[in-house]
Amino acid sequence: MLNIVGTTVCTMLDLNTFLKKNGALWVLADGREAPPGSEYRKLVDVNVPDLRGVFLRGRNYNRNPAEDNADGDLKPGTYQKGAIAAHTHSYVQMVYNNAVDGVDSTTKNSYEHHNEERQTGAAGGAETRPNCVTVNIFICVGAIEAGGD
Repeated sequence: MLNIVGTTVCTMLDLNTFLKKNGALWVLADGREAPPGSEYRKLVDVNVPDLRGVFLRGRNYNRNPAEDNADGDLKPGTYQKGAIAAHTHSYVQMVYNNAVDGVDSTTKNSYEHHNEERQTGAAGGAETRPNCVTVNIFICVGAIEAGGD
């Protein structure tokens, strides 16, 4: 495996098996402090990113924010909370006159029927996500110099 500082690897191997096979240049990308004296710490940041339970997203590099990442060209490792673009769901229901919750409704009449504007009820689960598979994500911290930073 190439040990290139900052490289991430998705794997089906558990923590201990991965480290046993690939060595101490790799750490779980869980937000921990990078090892003192590591290339990662010198070149990127004190902490590795926390990639547990999140999706990875390619950097914009000045692509149109209206078409891609609305937050613009973010630095690698920047965390964004989940979001759903603002939108509404409306519909019009035709109801028989005088039969709307027991109230005599005479607005928007069309002979014996009229239209009522309504909103849909809430739908969906606890999160918005594409089809996915859980993996462990490791990041290469590169060579570690003796004696720390």
